[in-house]
Amino acid sequence: MFFRLFFLIFIFASTLYSFSYFKKIDSDIKIDIDKKIIYAGDIRYKFPLLLKLDKNLQAIPYIESINSKPLYKYIHDFEDNDSFIWIDSCDRINAVSSKPIYEKYCYALGALGENITTSGIKKKHTNIPLSFLSNNFALQNSELSDFRKKRLKKLEKNYVEVIKNKIDNELYIAYPRLKNYIKTQFWLALEKIEQNSNSKETKNLCIDDPHKKNRLIAHAGGAIEGHIYTNSLEALELSYKNGFRLFELDISKTKDQVYVAVHDWESWAKRTGFKKSIPPTLKEFKQYKIDSKFTPLDINDVNNWFDEHKDSILITDKINTPLDFSQHFIDKKRLIMELFTWEAVAEGINAEMLSAMPTWKILSHINGDIADSLEKLKITHIAASKKIIAENKRLLKNLKNKNIKVYIYDVNEISFMCNSLDIAYGIYADYWDFSKPLNCAQ
Repeated sequence: MFFRLFFLIFIFASTLYSFSYFKKIDSDIKIDIDKKIIYAGDIRYKFPLLLKLDKNLQAIPYIESINSKPLYKYIHDFEDNDSFIWIDSCDRINAVSSKPIYEKYCYALGALGENITTSGIKKKHTNIPLSFLSNNFALQNSELSDFRKKRLKKLEKNYVEVIKNKIDNELYIAYPRLKNYIKTQFWLALEKIEQNSNSKETKNLCIDDPHKKNRLIAHAGGAIEGHIYTNSLEALELSYKNGFRLFELDISKTKDQVYVAVHDWESWAKRTGFKKSIPPTLKEFKQYKIDSKFTPLDINDVNNWFDEHKDSILITDKINTPLDFSQHFIDKKRLIMELFTWEAVAEGINAEMLSAMPTWKILSHINGDIADSLEKLKITHIAASKKIIAENKRLLKNLKNKNIKVYIYDVNEISFMCNSLDIAYGIYADYWDFSKPLNCAQ
């Protein structure tokens, strides 16, 4: 009887606890891993913990108990701009991380539609400084003009859905990287929009482009049901249906030296539950679904798909043996390979594929005028991260003048297409709505 009464009181108290009044965070948050206790000022919480914060760092705590939802489901219900601190196991935190964290425990702070900072907890006693919390939330809780708020909502929408789907599906695996435009470049993009909102040149540039499909590459086959980096048959089918005609696939070899579409073997093993040594054999690779639902692709599958979709072009990543791979692919004239050494680029040119595309990093190896040198080599495409744009605008314009097409990865935003197509030709995208005209004047 006493046990039942205690149990009922515990349940009632736990329910109230998750929705208790705001408590201001006025000191460092201290985490004691051994004792599984988290201290926020004079309040002590059990591990794991979710704190929903307002702009003054007042917090509502959410904890897990036998009658409560898991913490990630509370986050799923948050509004886009609700700030939070989440302290939990890394296999959960990785659902909102831009890159995998391999520690046992982690914390995340930020908001779904804004900046999310994640970190592993490496020490048994760890502090999250109050100053760090204040600085982290200062930007996202600052006053925004009505214009910036409007743009903010437009830019956030698709990305927030990807995050929420990832959390809701309980995908606690560490994707190789998550399209993370909401980090530092997110605010830079907003500033560019604000600066260029009245620019006639920008508006004229972005009126719907009949060649828009050539400007967009379906990244790793494209996103499907909130999943990215699947390199799967279903991703290709959906992206093609949605309007893509350029498709990137990450290519590697199995243990028995067969080309397959996979980003990297470590993340593949986590997503499929493969427990043996990697890489797998072709037979083993074909037996496992990605995320338990998506069909893997070997080179024969890739060739069959591109044979059935003759207006499609393959762009490869990871593989750096163009002569060999081009002999295995069904149509060299529909093959663009991102390559990572000049030796591989030279080999790709000799292979007479559609394009041997150097990655941006190796351009620094060129002596003299880079744009002139690439033109003489008859280079027509380059792959680059958006991080290179700020410091290379003059070179990018020179490349454009010579009709060398630069494709930018790590972006999904319409704002990038509107503000950067004067210096870059196109982007790698996880998703895109081809049914809507690209009209930046709106």
